[in-house]
Amino acid sequence: MTLSQNAFGLLQTNCYLIENGGKSLIIDPGDGAFEWIRSRPETPVAVINTHGHFDHVWSNAALKAHYNTPIYVHAEDNFLLHQERSFGFALPPSHGDFLAGDGESFSVEGFTFTFHHFPGHSPGCSLVEVEGVGLFSGDFIFDNSIGRVDFP
Repeated sequence: MTLSQNAFGLLQTNCYLIENGGKSLIIDPGDGAFEWIRSRPETPVAVINTHGHFDHVWSNAALKAHYNTPIYVHAEDNFLLHQERSFGFALPPSHGDFLAGDGESFSVEGFTFTFHHFPGHSPGCSLVEVEGVGLFSGDFIFDNSIGRVDFP
């Protein structure tokens, strides 16, 4: 498996692409991530959102429309994906096709990933563990910081 990362949007949100055998998982596709993903040869098989804030889900709708890729998000953050306005931005609405609970694992096209629920940054904020790759924390943990937990 190979891991690629790029930062997108106003807040420079990290989007991750995990590739294995010509297929990929997409984690947290922010504003601008769709164009980067579309330019790559891998076929996306799932979009995973660590949480539902606009800067982590902005490209969900475009990826769903172009690839018909299922979206995985913790059940308690699904409502954030289809709010008309999020933090003052008009978010392209999407919805989770698979709503995860704490400790729930999914297997898709040779990838296995597990949601570990850590509410605080958002109601459904989760660390997502991708087997053989590592943990993805969204905004729960920042480099040289504890992350953001000051949102409702």
